[in-house]
Amino acid sequence: LFVAYHVERIFGLTLLHNHFSLEEGEILLETGSLFDSQQEIVSQPVKVDKLASPAQGFNWRIINNSYVPYEFRPKNKDLVIATIKIEFSSPDIQSFLEEFSQKLNELDLTRIFGICTINEEDFIKPGIEYTNGRKNITIPLADSTDIFDKVIEALWIF
Repeated sequence: LFVAYHVERIFGLTLLHNHFSLEEGEILLETGSLFDSQQEIVSQPVKVDKLASPAQGFNWRIINNSYVPYEFRPKNKDLVIATIKIEFSSPDIQSFLEEFSQKLNELDLTRIFGICTINEEDFIKPGIEYTNGRKNITIPLADSTDIFDKVIEALWIF
């Protein structure tokens, strides 16, 4: 489906999962790492009314035939992923999103899979997520790591 609609460099299939419970009015916001030398991405709960700048969803689940974001990034003026500006209102993107939703509903998979925007780095090196308190941390998965058999894949790109 992703390849048929030519969105394989824009969207990925994601396994829905929780890191920790969010309180009323909180979202999980990707905030980046504290130091450029760290190759980790930190996501943490932020109160919506305390956001310093707008946020945009990058992981969505389907609830009642609607896409509902559950993980967010700070919003840029234009959402650019893999050097492609995503026009969510374009007929091609809308057709893909409609058929994707329809397929997940038909197969009763809306509680298992969702969709996410991807970036060029997702094609270069996979990451591994872990939770530390109320922070979700993603680090590059080293080629020499011996834990490949112990991790659960949660993102598929085509």
